[in-house]
Amino acid sequence: MNGTYNATCRNSTPLAVAYSFVVLLGLPLNALSLWIIVCRHRLRAANTVIMANLAASDLLLILSLPLRIVLHIKPNKLLLVPCKVMVFLMRTNILSSSFFITLISVDRILALVYPLRSRVVRSPRTSGIACSAVWLLAMACYLPDLKDSRRSSTCFIILSECNSSDFNTDTKDELPFFALTLSVCLYLMFIVNLFATARVVWNLNNRQMDLAGYSVKRVMLIFLVNVLIFALFFLPLAIVLPQPEPKPEHIEVTLCLSTFNCCLDPLVYYFALDGFLEKKKNTDV
Repeated sequence: MNGTYNATCRNSTPLAVAYSFVVLLGLPLNALSLWIIVCRHRLRAANTVIMANLAASDLLLILSLPLRIVLHIKPNKLLLVPCKVMVFLMRTNILSSSFFITLISVDRILALVYPLRSRVVRSPRTSGIACSAVWLLAMACYLPDLKDSRRSSTCFIILSECNSSDFNTDTKDELPFFALTLSVCLYLMFIVNLFATARVVWNLNNRQMDLAGYSVKRVMLIFLVNVLIFALFFLPLAIVLPQPEPKPEHIEVTLCLSTFNCCLDPLVYYFALDGFLEKKKNTDV
């Protein structure tokens, strides 16, 4: 680094304000959501297990933002351990959140389209195993870049150190493993959510689906919010990362945008769990 900072490390108050908004709005919403899911529903259904993991993932991501806010306001060199912790939380929870949101869509389509055949699969235990696999995958994707001392020597930005040359073709540096994995996964998860939404719309139009007490509006909102989260918050980052020479400032802006999903995820809990409360006797819905 030669003691210098590039565009991603200079004062960036607008990004600091944006991250602050996510913290102020997302922290209470997700903390309350997690409390309701765990204490009121006690993880008795497959969907509540997934939602609890999504809320926990969002909270961990939000907890990584205060340090990033400080760096945007007043860039400075930090100890290696806090830097790695911040990047680790940011990386793993963006990836895990995309998987958990998709698992919610998959769980909903199984419950609505295949209510009887999916009962064996849709259990709290199965959801717990799936969520554990997501956490392990998200953490494993961080390890290759962590072992690269050049990339892990500083904390800013998510993909590399505070050095725009890491994204320069002159350095012949390959796209970091996590960047490639995240980009591919976000596209795949978006396709799965689109398919789930299209399948639900098709079944509703053909009246081939038992809504089990849900209103059509509520069912559609669950899927549309999930698709909206990907389209607005995740896909811009997935588009920027694979570019031959992504500009650090573009990555940082799309990275900031991706954290806003933490503010919209509680809508998914509301639409799904409100219907669940209306069907108290049917905890498997």
